[in-house]
Amino acid sequence: MPSAIRRLVVTGMLASVVLSAARAQDETRELRVVTRLAPPIVLVDQGELAGFAIDIWNDVTRRIQARSTYAVAPDVGALLQRVRAGKADVGVGAISITAARAKELDFSQQILHAGLQIMVRDEDTDSIKGPDDLPGKRVATTRASTSAAYLRQVKARVSEFGIIKFAAFALLDGKVDAIVFDAPVLLKYATSAGKGRVRTVGPLFHQEDYGIVFSRNSPLREQVNGALAALREDGTYQKLYDKWFAE
Repeated sequence: MPSAIRRLVVTGMLASVVLSAARAQDETRELRVVTRLAPPIVLVDQGELAGFAIDIWNDVTRRIQARSTYAVAPDVGALLQRVRAGKADVGVGAISITAARAKELDFSQQILHAGLQIMVRDEDTDSIKGPDDLPGKRVATTRASTSAAYLRQVKARVSEFGIIKFAAFALLDGKVDAIVFDAPVLLKYATSAGKGRVRTVGPLFHQEDYGIVFSRNSPLREQVNGALAALREDGTYQKLYDKWFAE
């Protein structure tokens, strides 16, 4: 083959490779993800979002060849509304799968078994020992959460806050008698920022699962479920679970 023709062939092959790479890059979808802060499920570490659910989602996006842009909602109600209104493609975080929510939204398979827990001040050893002691008590939780609905059902005097950190401040200041919220979040707080000042009491109750949330009939749901199944099968899920919950 003459050298001039050979150069043209090689140049054409290189151009084809570059074009294919560009097309592959263009085909990487950008997904709008809404989340909310609830350590250790979602937290901010050195200015970046982190946590168990973020690690799970980042692994999912790698498998489905997508990238994410994040927005942080003030509470779970606002998070769900963004997905419902089409302002986000997916919601990721401490999001309980409930029958009521499933009437309007779709959920992935569960990413974490969870439930509610009670947290009290460390010196309070008598007034609240379990769920049966909650009626009539001043109890804090977050807005639009399943724990808020539960507390109203059992006739507790509910104080709702945007994020659980503010509920913890109210507890420490004596403005409420207890906090009821998702067990993984309260257990993390009781063993870190609240260590020596608060403690969890009673059993895990009102058990629920966390899931990733989508608008109704989203094509993403099947792809995400496939990725979640794969990361369980190859051991990635267990590694991430141990990273955030081993202690």
